Amino acid sequence: MKNWKQLSSAALILAPLTGWCDESLVAAINTSQKNNLDQRLQNLEEQAKKNCFVGCRPEKGIDLFAYADLLIWKIHEELPLAFRVKNPVTGEFPNYTQLLRDGKARNMNFHWDVGSRVGLGYHTPHEKLDLSLTWLRYFTKAHRHLHESGEYQLQATQLDPIASALAITPGSGQTEPAFLHVKGSWYAHLNQLDLDLARPFCIGSWFGVRPHFGIRTTWLRQRLSVSYLDNPNIFSCCGSFPGNYIVHKNCSWWGIGPEAGVDLNFVLGKGFSLFGNAAGAIEWGFHKTHDKEINLAAIDAGFYSPTVVNVRDFYRMSHPILDLLLGFRWEHMWDRLHFELDAGWEYHIYFSQNRFPYFVSSLATGKFTDENGDKTFGGWTLSARFDF
Repeated sequence: MKNWKQLSSAALILAPLTGWCDESLVAAINTSQKNNLDQRLQNLEEQAKKNCFVGCRPEKGIDLFAYADLLIWKIHEELPLAFRVKNPVTGEFPNYTQLLRDGKARNMNFHWDVGSRVGLGYHTPHEKLDLSLTWLRYFTKAHRHLHESGEYQLQATQLDPIASALAITPGSGQTEPAFLHVKGSWYAHLNQLDLDLARPFCIGSWFGVRPHFGIRTTWLRQRLSVSYLDNPNIFSCCGSFPGNYIVHKNCSWWGIGPEAGVDLNFVLGKGFSLFGNAAGAIEWGFHKTHDKEINLAAIDAGFYSPTVVNVRDFYRMSHPILDLLLGFRWEHMWDRLHFELDAGWEYHIYFSQNRFPYFVSSLATGKFTDENGDKTFGGWTLSARFDF
């Protein structure tokens, strides 16, 4: 075969030079070379199918696929409930020069919760493209109860400065309101839809790549409720003087925008592989925030309307989102079915999504700002996929 290839190549080169050319011989040589190239490509494809399943569909399937993920995640974000300070003088709250000498912020405690992600897709008959629709749903909540007495007291970090001023007991020497109990509860509800178009392919027998792009829309809602209770100087000085408060804050977001990323798969052999996925999105949408603060003691005392603050805000804004996933995979291919199991560690970072409003001055009543913290959803992801 090697000698025949050399002879045929030499004949093709010398034929034009010698003026002699047998059309049937040239056609035979071209056919032989084409068949040889096609056979080599077919062998490479068959070898790749044995190891790399990225984008491969069952030969006798119906070109549909479905997947379901179990999300065991935990959220992280900046969410202070109160600030713990030392009280050096019994019965008297420290002045402003002493507040930060022995202080510590007390934040919300977040816990692990379970979410889900499901998807349905279609393998197009041409160009080996994948079209998929994914729905992610995750709900989480947290609670915390802070209690101080005697040597330490709590400052209200979520309370409006005007309400804080009302909570200072006259004649007590306080410069900031002091509380002995703080109860906080919070929840976040995330829904997200992704419509993606992808082109999976194998690079050799051991490496798979799946670039994808599409459109994403996200609904993210948060609610924070904090009760500030038991001002230690209220009853000793002024009886039922108002000083216990509850704060309700809401922050809702809806956005839509382009999303793109790449999925990588490194084959280890016998159906096992390591995989990593990275994606990003920029969504344009709407924020809706609400801050309501109620004086609990005023309800019983009947001094005035219990609502101290009731402010709403609505504005448009764009936010980036970053997705990262790294894990371990096992998969197997049959004539009519491709099955896949994944286990990995996943992160979703929602930049500048903590937008709870804060009023910053009791002298300038309308001066307020929004928090600008990031939200991170992350944890274990367990997945199963079927290609029919």
